[in-house]
Amino acid sequence: MNLRRILVPIDFSEGSLHAMRYAAELGARLGAEVEVMHVWNAPAYVGTGGVIVHLPGDATGSLRDYVHDQAKKELESTVDAAREKWPTLKATLMEGDPRVVLRETSSAFDLLVIGTHGRTGLARLVLGSVAEDAVRHAACPVLTVRS
Repeated sequence: MNLRRILVPIDFSEGSLHAMRYAAELGARLGAEVEVMHVWNAPAYVGTGGVIVHLPGDATGSLRDYVHDQAKKELESTVDAAREKWPTLKATLMEGDPRVVLRETSSAFDLLVIGTHGRTGLARLVLGSVAEDAVRHAACPVLTVRS
């Protein structure tokens, strides 16, 4: 098996950051490209319109733009810090349902490395599991990493 491209989705939880470090180390050992992806999903009440709100500081604009900008800043900050050890990491920001985006993008990768919280029972039922969905529906092999 030749692993050339590894995808690691993160939600900034400790579990997903652990998976990012694991994927980065694996990619470095194998000479594979590692792409760190964050998928943000605007809250349903934001809608697609340009709702104008007062934001922190002096900024004004749409809540959707604010959420996007914050997600972008967090992703860039996280990946920039990791690049000190793994300089070839790539960062991608996507919008949508994380489950759907991972299903659609996984075909372009040789491996998907994803963190899992290991929730069971009612907690998993209520919160859902992106990792479980990836295991069931990704177009490439999936490696789950538990923190």
